[in-house]
Amino acid sequence: MADQDYALLVGISRYKDENQFPPLDGPLNDVERVRDWLVDKVHGQAVPGDHIKTLTTPEDLLRPPLDGWPPQTVWAPNREGFSKMFNGIAFDDAGKMVRREGRLYLYFSGHGFSLNDDDSPSAALFSADNIGLIHSNLAGTIYAAAVKRAKLFKEVVLIMDCCRDVFGNLAYSEPDFNRVENTSSDTVKLYALYAAPRRGKSQERELPDSGGKVVGLMTDAILRALKEAPSDVAGQVAGRVLTQVMAFNWTDWYAVRPMPPAPRGVSPDEGDIYFKSRQKDLVPVTVSSSKPLIPGSKFELRSDAWTAVATVKESSLRWRDKGYSWSQEIPLTQVSETSQQFTVMLPPGPHVLNIGADTYSFDPGASNAVAI
Repeated sequence: MADQDYALLVGISRYKDENQFPPLDGPLNDVERVRDWLVDKVHGQAVPGDHIKTLTTPEDLLRPPLDGWPPQTVWAPNREGFSKMFNGIAFDDAGKMVRREGRLYLYFSGHGFSLNDDDSPSAALFSADNIGLIHSNLAGTIYAAAVKRAKLFKEVVLIMDCCRDVFGNLAYSEPDFNRVENTSSDTVKLYALYAAPRRGKSQERELPDSGGKVVGLMTDAILRALKEAPSDVAGQVAGRVLTQVMAFNWTDWYAVRPMPPAPRGVSPDEGDIYFKSRQKDLVPVTVSSSKPLIPGSKFELRSDAWTAVATVKESSLRWRDKGYSWSQEIPLTQVSETSQQFTVMLPPGPHVLNIGADTYSFDPGASNAVAI
């Protein structure tokens, strides 16, 4: 359940060295949008509000004073501030690791980079206090990998809405704890999204539906794709499907010049991470059987978006779409001695359920009950 989920959201709009790191207008708006999505209990992820920690450019740094910045100005967010925020959920007061059963969201928006010798997709956000050749960073990929390695959470979602300019003379800043590895760390699922390929640029824009605010294109694409992507039988969107929908629609959604590259997604080695669909017209449909379903038997459900196959188990149905892009386990409830039922989340529109030689056609928009 989401009551074990946490989120750390970082948005940096102003940097000490504005010649090297020009001002950005999107990060603060993006953090606000992502927080709204995460905390939303109906069409979002239902993360408890007090489990969401934000680190953004302070109001007093958004506009320079007429006589320039005083020497004692503290430029934030910086590495120290993020490390303190991260450690606040990773450790207890005695410095012992706290392992949770939920999901950790790590979100970064601002100026970013990748290393020249990266063997796999990775990125870091420059800290706000960067100046000249003095550099520090918030290494999102390194932190996500550390969470997985230590098994601090069962799932990790990393979103890097930043450029991935390449530098060969920098180093990612490591987390402030030793490289402990949990023996079952390989069971932790890590899903990562990067706004651009290595050497690529992210972009921010004021969009027709962004309420007059400048937003990051990748962050906007994530929220948009969760509304438009075909959901599974549990009303969720698989990470792989989310990545595919963004890539497929990118040039239609953002016909700007120069045309930015589509985001890059990295799925877990095994399985996937699922997000609640933001479609507002999904309907819970209860399918009732007057006689017990036989374990091991299969049936098929078709819609305009996908064709899915269910395998009956003792107390559940194991669903997967025929393209193997998602799978779900749906409970099978015993209603009486002979009757059983299960509930799926479906959008309005034609659906066909095939069970052996029997076919049932229905529209969730017209009826939320099917008798088989």
